[in-house]
Amino acid sequence: RGKIKGERTTHTGTKGEWGMGIDIRGCTNVFIDKVTITDCWGDAIYIGASDNKEYCENVTIDKLFADNNRRQGISVISVKTLRILNTTIKNTLGTSPQAGIDIEPNFPTQRLEGIFIENYVSENNVYGISLWLTNMVESKNPIDIFVKNFTDNGSTVGVRISTSDAFSATNEVHGNILFDGVSLNNNKNNAIFSIGYPEKLPQIKFKNLLIKNPNTSNGNSDSVNSAISIIRQNDSTSTVKVGNIKIEDFSIINGVNKPKFGIFVHDSLNIGIDNVEFINPKRIDKGVTDYFYNNGRVIFEDKYKAIQFDLVNSATNYPLRYYNHWTNKSAVSPKTLTLSDDIKIGSTFTVTVEAPHLLTIIPSATVGIIPIGSGVGKTLSSNVVGSKIKLRKISSTQFVVEEVIGSWTAQA
Repeated sequence: RGKIKGERTTHTGTKGEWGMGIDIRGCTNVFIDKVTITDCWGDAIYIGASDNKEYCENVTIDKLFADNNRRQGISVISVKTLRILNTTIKNTLGTSPQAGIDIEPNFPTQRLEGIFIENYVSENNVYGISLWLTNMVESKNPIDIFVKNFTDNGSTVGVRISTSDAFSATNEVHGNILFDGVSLNNNKNNAIFSIGYPEKLPQIKFKNLLIKNPNTSNGNSDSVNSAISIIRQNDSTSTVKVGNIKIEDFSIINGVNKPKFGIFVHDSLNIGIDNVEFINPKRIDKGVTDYFYNNGRVIFEDKYKAIQFDLVNSATNYPLRYYNHWTNKSAVSPKTLTLSDDIKIGSTFTVTVEAPHLLTIIPSATVGIIPIGSGVGKTLSSNVVGSKIKLRKISSTQFVVEEVIGSWTAQA
């Protein structure tokens, strides 16, 4: 195994960040195998452009071990066909960004194509993986990133996704960004933190995601200390909708210190969070405040019933943006469930009567429930234990009944 040891411990200055272990710029056909890189003032490995070529091409990094480098483990700036395999990166601390792997082009002409990361272990970095894609917003080049079997242990944030506020909405960038098989453990703050990621970039998709023991710092910030946080910058001047993330088949399992929320989706400026999907969580433990906070436009599907809302009290407004299963199990008197207008078209939810008290579903005055209802603003109700009804919102003025069990009465 080759070894590169930087001069971090004997460096005489305090500024700068460019002491790289391996610096690859504008190169083709590079293979790095079984190398240990430690104590660099900058990055263990930097992959970017040269004066003569805008990107590297056909780069493979296999069985890298990087520890105690000051700025990054691996910086991915511009590349076509990159494979990072069987790699461990630890203790990247000293000067920002301090990521195990940071994917961050400098210009929109640069490339993020054919990037494949497999069997990557991150430990005690500030970010396990950081995607900073501000400079790709006006790119005409597609983005293609696939991360498979990624584990992070104890970093401040497992996956950070961000753009600055200085982006335009005029250009749509095509491509795919997929994380499949991700385990994020003991993160000091969020497991996943996304800030200002715009609708014009490719939707970021996570599949088979396990989050265990987030917020080990026991912090109390909604945005910083929830397990998953998707937000807009508070000082944003852009009118672009942000969000653009899909998370499917996932679990959030709390430790001793609970996160503030399991999932926190928030736009403090109410400009718009959209194209956010949470599909079939297997388990979501409740945070200090709640399972979920959402003031965006979110699709939430929950076939495993990871979250079920018990109508001890009548409910309306934002809870219907994410709870798919409603029951009056603990009710001791009649309860109502009001269908708020901001439920996203395409959303489905099921209401089940589990206590012998009247449960009434109330649409707004301009909304109908078909085919059971006889017009707009008409309620459905049941007090028969075992009765169940499944509704889907198909337009701004209609819900359709997809399944009905037992006895439900429509208002005349």
